[in-house]
Amino acid sequence: MKKALPVLAALGAVAAFAIYKIKKEEQKKIVDLDEGLLYDDESDAVEDFTNNVKENCETVKEEALVAANDIKAHAETAIKEFSQDFPELLKEEVEDLKETIKSAICDLQEAGTVIEKERPIQHLVTFTNAEDLEAFKNAIINRGYVVSVGDEENTLNVLHICPLDIDKLAANVLYIANEARKHHGCYSGWFSK
Repeated sequence: MKKALPVLAALGAVAAFAIYKIKKEEQKKIVDLDEGLLYDDESDAVEDFTNNVKENCETVKEEALVAANDIKAHAETAIKEFSQDFPELLKEEVEDLKETIKSAICDLQEAGTVIEKERPIQHLVTFTNAEDLEAFKNAIINRGYVVSVGDEENTLNVLHICPLDIDKLAANVLYIANEARKHHGCYSGWFSK
């Protein structure tokens, strides 16, 4: 439903644009009628007015149709780009997060870190208001995460314990990032000592 709202809003904007154009055309008709009174022959004025109205209506219809098709194509593309498993995140964001995790774990492993050992992993999430922060906090605590207040206003530290296994860490990162987005927050990343 969330993804349909922007599409409906865009279609509403197209309809409003079409209505606006039609109103402008009606105003133009009135001006044309006033000018038509200046014609010596009434039939010429009526014919000119009728032709102008037909041309303007066709133009408005064509513009509205093109705009509606553009919006529909864009909406279909946008809907396809969201992740199946994490519906609040785009596929590209999921892939970027996975790649970042993989790179960080490889760097730690090369530095001699034993990645199989369980350790505390801390995530930072920021919100624009306290209501969203509380809703996120309640959802995440129910899944077994430990949550503490961050250093900045409307930030939270989310803590869990797991090894630096790419799949396990990615599952946690993506879940937290998805929940953050669901509650209008921003996932800022993770670290481990």
